[in-house]
Amino acid sequence: MCSKCARVSGNGQAYTAPDKAMISIGVQTRDKDAGKAVDNNTAAMNKILAALKAQGIADKDLQTQNFSINPQYEYDSSGNPTGAVSFIVDNTLVATVRNLPKLGATLSSAVSAGANNIYGISFGVQD
Repeated sequence: MCSKCARVSGNGQAYTAPDKAMISIGVQTRDKDAGKAVDNNTAAMNKILAALKAQGIADKDLQTQNFSINPQYEYDSSGNPTGAVSFIVDNTLVATVRNLPKLGATLSSAVSAGANNIYGISFGVQD
């Protein structure tokens, strides 16, 4: 080993209480007409967005996570396809709540506005 060479290594950990929460909030709609399913979903999500903004969530803290349209084929009691199809539209966003004391009220307002899926809450630190 070189006498003029230096070797330094270190390890550190820091812990702090979370000061923000990220919530996956979604709405699922279903209709036999794909266009109506999308329209109903859009209307529901607009109400949810308005409710979240009324709780103080900024536009920068609202991000679409998923949007999908899937056919749902119907079958009779014997398992044979009936030929009937409905369409399921899922729309999910992530809302970042930076005021944790308002987390419960924010969740309640989203559900009251029409959210029918809450996929989870994760906590983090802003800085």
